[in-house]
Amino acid sequence: MDWTANSALRRQVLEARQKRVRRQIQSFQPPHLVQPLIIVSAPRAGSTLLLETLANFPELWTIGEESHEILEGIPALHPAARGYASNRLGAADLTAALAEQLCDRFARQLRDRTGRLWIELSPQEQPTAVRLLEKTPKNALRIPFLQALFPDARFLFLHRTPAENIASILDGWQSRRFIAYHALPGWPSGDWSFLLTPGWELLAGHPLVEVAVQQWRVANETILADLALLPRQQWLAVSYADLVAFPQPTVQRIAAFASLHWDAGVEQALSNPLPLSRMTFSAPSSEKWRQYAAEIVPRLPELEQLARKLGQLGGEGG
Repeated sequence: MDWTANSALRRQVLEARQKRVRRQIQSFQPPHLVQPLIIVSAPRAGSTLLLETLANFPELWTIGEESHEILEGIPALHPAARGYASNRLGAADLTAALAEQLCDRFARQLRDRTGRLWIELSPQEQPTAVRLLEKTPKNALRIPFLQALFPDARFLFLHRTPAENIASILDGWQSRRFIAYHALPGWPSGDWSFLLTPGWELLAGHPLVEVAVQQWRVANETILADLALLPRQQWLAVSYADLVAFPQPTVQRIAAFASLHWDAGVEQALSNPLPLSRMTFSAPSSEKWRQYAAEIVPRLPELEQLARKLGQLGGEGG
């Protein structure tokens, strides 16, 4: 075999593909993002598992990762623009120019359930309207902003019991896999993981469990308050416990709520126990949190009322 000629051929094919993609980017006309399905939750509540499960539906498109860079890659939306006060964004933070820029940035990374990028499809294959499936725990503090960006959005509120969730947040901090901000001004260790909650500065020098407790509490309280301002049919509550123990009926409720098409691909994905998500440290267990029991248990009474609200909410929704 003439390896030199073969190498040259491969290079020509690659260059032709790159030229085609560049032409598509230069003439890019993004699809309309209609009725996005947005998962909101505290960090480490199981949102990656839920997204990976729902991504099997034929009409849902994802960006293949979390949208930190899509939003915060725009300087006006980075928390540095507000003195690192928090990740909170409201409707007033959205302008027409930002809305156009965000939709463009989302559209350039859209991929279907088989992994095909929308931007690389032929014009005949490209749908003009796409349903985005989105999740980033920071969105717990951005519901009014996202509602302004996508007025027809549907929200999925995924919640998890405080002991389990807080323990998983602690695992995440200690793993250093989820650092959101390096050299955060005013934070002793410099590196901050997960969402930046209002009042985070007051936690400097406190035990890490207090940071995890605040992230769980503020995320869930903010989600509850913001969803209460939306029409009831626009959101659905889902518990992590139900998702893990009863995946098929839980996903069926979500499909009915979001008008998703249940096909053979979805059926096959849910015919076996849900696989571990790519963000999982170890197999789920209701007892894993007990390694932190000495730190978490004394703080559970202050979270009891909120935990009760979430428990009563259960799987109710639109």
